Amino acid sequence: MSKRFNTLETTRILLEHAGILLGLVQRMDSEGVRHVRELDLQQAVMDHGRHLSAQERRRLQRAFSSDNLFHANLVNDIDKVEGEKRLVFDESLLELLRLCDLSLYRELTDARLRTRLVSLRDLHGRLEGASFSEADPDFTELADELNAQLSQLIGLLRQNVVRMQGVSSDLADISGEASRAPERFAAYRRSMLERIAHLYERHIKPTLAFLNPDTRLADGANLFATLEGLTRLFERHGKQSRADQVFRVALSLNAMHKPIQVVAREVDNFLRKTRRSMLQYNAMEHHFARLQALHERTRGRDLRVTRLSGRDFVRGNAFVPGLKGFLRPRAYAFGESASYHRLLFSEIELRLADLRRRAEAPALPDLTASLGEARTDARRIETLFRWIDGLELRPTEDLVRELHGRLDAFIDGYRFPDLLAVLNRLAHAGPEGLAIRTTNRFRLLEGDAIARTSDSFDEVLPAHSAAIYREFSQGRVLLRQVWDLNRAELVDNPLYNVVYNHLGHFRRLYEHLGYELAFHELGGFFYLREQVDEEDDEHDEHALRVQVILLLIGRYFARSSRDLEFLGRPDAGLREADLEAMGAEEEYLDILRTARIDKGWPEAMEYLARRHFLFRSGAERYFLSSAGMAFLHQLVREYQASEQGWREAAGGEGDEAG
Repeated sequence: MSKRFNTLETTRILLEHAGILLGLVQRMDSEGVRHVRELDLQQAVMDHGRHLSAQERRRLQRAFSSDNLFHANLVNDIDKVEGEKRLVFDESLLELLRLCDLSLYRELTDARLRTRLVSLRDLHGRLEGASFSEADPDFTELADELNAQLSQLIGLLRQNVVRMQGVSSDLADISGEASRAPERFAAYRRSMLERIAHLYERHIKPTLAFLNPDTRLADGANLFATLEGLTRLFERHGKQSRADQVFRVALSLNAMHKPIQVVAREVDNFLRKTRRSMLQYNAMEHHFARLQALHERTRGRDLRVTRLSGRDFVRGNAFVPGLKGFLRPRAYAFGESASYHRLLFSEIELRLADLRRRAEAPALPDLTASLGEARTDARRIETLFRWIDGLELRPTEDLVRELHGRLDAFIDGYRFPDLLAVLNRLAHAGPEGLAIRTTNRFRLLEGDAIARTSDSFDEVLPAHSAAIYREFSQGRVLLRQVWDLNRAELVDNPLYNVVYNHLGHFRRLYEHLGYELAFHELGGFFYLREQVDEEDDEHDEHALRVQVILLLIGRYFARSSRDLEFLGRPDAGLREADLEAMGAEEEYLDILRTARIDKGWPEAMEYLARRHFLFRSGAERYFLSSAGMAFLHQLVREYQASEQGWREAAGGEGDEAG
């Protein structure tokens, strides 16, 4: 006798390998049957187990065997027709699988809804003749049946609402071919209208009517009138707790009307789409599906994964990777390091000793008129050498840097070349008790670099350089044009021109500070990229937030049947009503939370505005900057390129088949 698993273990194995049954249920629904052929089940198990170990394959085969499924009460009946076995799975298992994959959910039709309403009316009629005594089993059975029906109704409608809210993927599938083949757009549009009309008339419209408190029905009371009658009936007989329960159900059902209205508006907007807006719509849905897959990882069994980890997502989009964050003050913790304290106090003592000798500090003679700026005369060298020879020194890895720090702004007339000349003498006759060791084998001093770049520093005003650094240190991008709120128009950004005209200077400057000055050609903006470990998730943390917020905005806008270009126009963009609509999308808010945007859309808009990916054009009015629009344009181009590759691949397969 082969081993059997109990119901709990069998169900666990089925859900652990849910892909086997999900595909079979999808085929069952498409064929319009209520059974699964045993041969199809065995083939699905075999295909699924190809890459599993031999022991795991045997375990799957036993769990999915007809005999085990039947004795585990997961298959209600095994029928044999024309020599093949057909398995009828338990409806509760099928409903559980449909919960795991919303694409398998069967939309509520008018007939199914009316059946539920007729059952509630029948219960209302039977309760009118009941005793309303808790000791009467007939009454308690009717009350329990009412509770069960109301619970099932809420569950069905809630699943239907969730399924409808995922209608975007269905609409994207419907319009996919239309955006790929412009020459056949008219034919695709006719087919699309037929399919959308079926979706609206058979599923959305009946549900809207069912949940509308003002609906009038020829055959009797509507849903809410029936629930109100049940509430009053319980109240009349002193059953307040049961009346409150029915009332709360009515409130829950009434709240479901609004999200379905949103879906109905989306379908209506979809019907007005042009081919270009369809392309944008499909592009946003395609990239949003990638974001959803990333978000789904935060909802898995690992309790430690609560935030988006989007290194691959950011690199895949290749938009401002490594974007610099805010420069925040850092708290320095000295700890208990004895060597650190000795070094710190030693440096303080040396500086105090210098200050005590401040009155003895010499003034270096002026350069003679016959000498060039890069040379010093013998008197300057001798004077500076005597001063340095009397200084108290400590062991250091960089004598040049330490001496320069102690001489600069302390000795009148001091210049860096003076120190270089003195060091030649120190190398031959070092300070007493100390040995000078050459660590710079290639004899390249920072002073050489300073001399080479002194001209470029002279060409840039310090005020401009400081203003540019403040922009970058706040995590902002440097745009060609910025929004002038007082003039209510876009104006040229003078700081952009400074960087553009002295690009080599600023690239070298920020390279020495540990950053890379990057330029985005499509958006026409500069930004700083942090040069840290690129394998670290925090390296792309700020870029991920920017991409997530912009993608959600782009998807919302495309679903409203508006061209994405309007997002970049000051006279259009996002208005207060748009922010309220996005705030009503719970999925958007949850994605923002996992991207560390915990306060919803107000925080998200402020995050983009601070970084100049978005401008505020008025009270609760925003539009995307050239940097923000560049990301959306990039998403559309990437999707279009992938679709072009799909068409070429399909064409190649067709040629081979021919």
